[in-house]
Amino acid sequence: MALCITEKEFEELARVEFFDLHQSADVRHLYDSRFGAGEFHIFSQGSGVQMYLHQLNSTKDLEIHYSHEQGFYFCNFRLSGFSRGRWDTSTQVLSFEGGVSTFGYFVGRGVKYFPKGVSCQEVTFLIEKEVISRWLDADHPLLEEIDKNSGSSWRIFRQGRIEPLERLILEQILHLDASLPYRKIYLESKILELFAHRFSLWWRRESSVREDHLPSLLKAKEIWLASLENPPTIKDVAYRAAINEFDLKKGFKALFGVTPYEMIQQHRLELAKRLLVEEELDVQEVAKRVGYSSLSHFGKIFHERFGFLPRELKRG
Repeated sequence: MALCITEKEFEELARVEFFDLHQSADVRHLYDSRFGAGEFHIFSQGSGVQMYLHQLNSTKDLEIHYSHEQGFYFCNFRLSGFSRGRWDTSTQVLSFEGGVSTFGYFVGRGVKYFPKGVSCQEVTFLIEKEVISRWLDADHPLLEEIDKNSGSSWRIFRQGRIEPLERLILEQILHLDASLPYRKIYLESKILELFAHRFSLWWRRESSVREDHLPSLLKAKEIWLASLENPPTIKDVAYRAAINEFDLKKGFKALFGVTPYEMIQQHRLELAKRLLVEEELDVQEVAKRVGYSSLSHFGKIFHERFGFLPRELKRG
């Protein structure tokens, strides 16, 4: 006989409001011994995105019952094992299997089943619609698909294999040293990197990016993001990524929606904003940290992107 647990009981184990996407949370707990061996970790900066990690080897068939009046989007990366989900609005049962990612929307009541003796490991993100809209430009095909199904109480938009780069990012998240003093910034950056890659894959279906150029373009992005303070030239990156300069510039814009320079500047400024909030550094130190030698230029482009000056954020 399956062991049934309500979502409220499960929330009490974590001692947080489990689906409050605007609540900061950074907790890790072992599963109740009734369930078997394992742990779960919940992380949120309170910015409308919540991440939770499950690793469980259940000694019984486990059912978690849940109900939500406000909808949210979810992206589940099942690394190993399997489970099933069912919604009260449909007779369809959705399988979450090892190596598969699932992106969808949910509101209402449902049940999730974890079978006895199966070792499950997954990373799931809960995301508000406003965040999705903020992440994507208006012409991204996913936004159009979301708008078409805005009246649905649940909907699966994409399900497919986890990409190698996504698995690498997920492994970096799973094995992050909890004692690192910059852990929260690192996790936030990895979440953004993961979804930037995920959404770029969906965009690629409607873009003119050549399939054989994709590994080189992803490699080029990785090279630039690793050297934000002193980024290499187009020529250097093209050589290291094994692609010619013309195809690099054209393909990069088509795949990521920005030029390499624009992408570097965006990431520099986002990093600068995080450093101003999280670290005890003055504006000049932050500007140098992200690669700007001119404080006035840094202040100008920071204001253009965020609508306020760096020093105003530091005072706040």
